[in-house]
Amino acid sequence: MSKRKLQRYIEEQPHRPSGIRYKVPILISDSKGYCLRDACKQYNFPIESWCISGARTSALVDLLENRIEKAIQRHHHIVVYFWAGTCDLTHKEGKFIELRHKGNTSIETIEKEYQRAIAIVNKYSSAEIKFLDCPVLSISTWNKRKGHKHPEDFKTRTAS
Repeated sequence: MSKRKLQRYIEEQPHRPSGIRYKVPILISDSKGYCLRDACKQYNFPIESWCISGARTSALVDLLENRIEKAIQRHHHIVVYFWAGTCDLTHKEGKFIELRHKGNTSIETIEKEYQRAIAIVNKYSSAEIKFLDCPVLSISTWNKRKGHKHPEDFKTRTAS
């Protein structure tokens, strides 16, 4: 979602009537979540974010497991927006990234951790979970933008 689309979406939301409790959105993500959190702050859109740079899905599910009870006590009703997977699929060396594994190993791990997150949230009637898509990412384009001298090398690594 582009920044402008997010702005329009937030502007179109109805104002919150006093005295009514809404479900509080909680974003759980790796460093991608910081951008969304900052955009929401800028437009007075209330969101609680639990972000850890470089975190794999398993670490974010552990975070959910450790914090969900207190979040429900604090907010009464929550919706968890779970945005993970990028760090399971890629590995960052300095400012450049490359694929972590060949084959389906990472996908199977992400799927298993998503099932664990669902099981954790399903224990609480006042919580629900939504999964945000892991963004499609061109490794060679990312590395080119970060100044890699031969970003085309990454095309052959990701295609094989």
